[in-house]
Amino acid sequence: MFNYFNKDLNKIFISIIFFLLTIFIINNELVSKIIWWFPDLFGDYKLPIKWLECTNLGFNYYENKDEFIGCSKRGFLYGKIFLEIPYTQKLNLFYNNILPYILIYLSIYLIIKIFNIQNLTSLAILTLVVFNPSTFFIFSSLNIDVLIFILLIFTSLNRLYFINWFLYFFLTFVKIYPVILFLNIFFENHKRSIGRIFTIFFIMFLISLSYLYFNFSEYVYMLNNLSGAKAGYHYLFSLNSFAKIGKYLFSLNYIFLLFVTYSIFFYLVARTFKKISFNFNEISDQNIFFNSSEFKLFIISSYLSITCYIFFSNFFHREIFLIGTFPLILKLDEIFKKFPVRLIINLYLIKLIYSYFYSYFNVNDGIQHIDGERVFSSLFIIIITIKSIIDYMLMILISALSLYYTNRYFNDFKKKFLIFKQT
Repeated sequence: MFNYFNKDLNKIFISIIFFLLTIFIINNELVSKIIWWFPDLFGDYKLPIKWLECTNLGFNYYENKDEFIGCSKRGFLYGKIFLEIPYTQKLNLFYNNILPYILIYLSIYLIIKIFNIQNLTSLAILTLVVFNPSTFFIFSSLNIDVLIFILLIFTSLNRLYFINWFLYFFLTFVKIYPVILFLNIFFENHKRSIGRIFTIFFIMFLISLSYLYFNFSEYVYMLNNLSGAKAGYHYLFSLNSFAKIGKYLFSLNYIFLLFVTYSIFFYLVARTFKKISFNFNEISDQNIFFNSSEFKLFIISSYLSITCYIFFSNFFHREIFLIGTFPLILKLDEIFKKFPVRLIINLYLIKLIYSYFYSYFNVNDGIQHIDGERVFSSLFIIIITIKSIIDYMLMILISALSLYYTNRYFNDFKKKFLIFKQT
């Protein structure tokens, strides 16, 4: 029965159905019960298009910021390279009325494409990651993370490597944190020699350094204005969530709480890594994963998710990057039953289901202000604390598993490097 879902033609058919349902849902006011919903969709997408339009009209953000903001109604928040995207009035129709739906369809199709449906668990995860409040949230706003997610999967499957390298470069200089995609140069072609890998990295480094040199002031400006929109207590996916909650409840020092939270997190990751190593090292022939698309997706998706979780106050739409870790995790679960594979799957299922309850209270639990201070209900604090605990546990497990496979790959890479040095 499950083989039906894994045929390419059927995946296209299923993705069309999921796409149409998603478009119906994000256009329906009922979705406002679980996400911040606006009848004018794609707000986070339309602003960058407006930046392109203002640039095309002759406004220069770096030479006359006030005039540019007068045109766009908001400051420019991306790297300068974004403004190199072609824009004309004819393209404006495509950008505003067609491309958003293409991006949503591609996201759904690629999610379905990377999943190998073998049982009810994998089918449940696939369905829940598409029909989930965090996914509705990112599709209704169409944040740039949708594009990064699409290109993350595309570059893990694409064999035209020059296109991949250009995309890594472009996304890095648009949002910085996609620099992690450059790691895929190690994994994208298992036949590539060590010398060729270092050559590619060196050339890309020189190109990046040259581009940064000629646009240095613009990127210094970008780094000084990275704040953008940060999640507070609502829709939060971040390691700093416990510190925020602790500061609110007990008026404790925020920096001290961050130190405690981060210290415990890294300690538990190290302990879990040792446990995974003990369980997994007895299993032979794991090198098969190094050549697979599931392994490449897992490494890049996990590092992207971990980076966002640790370093940023993310709105929970960035949980979309976690999706790319599960094709390998589900594959591991099919091959052998070892800690922490089944625990990760169960936690993720709990997280996906709980997100409906969590999202409902994020929208419907009103904020009161007493003496100028925000006051949340006790129930709201409990609900966001439970979400933070689930995220904390899940990210410890995924971080440790990512560290384990990074270590395995690095050891294999070292052997190849020693052979390379001897030749």
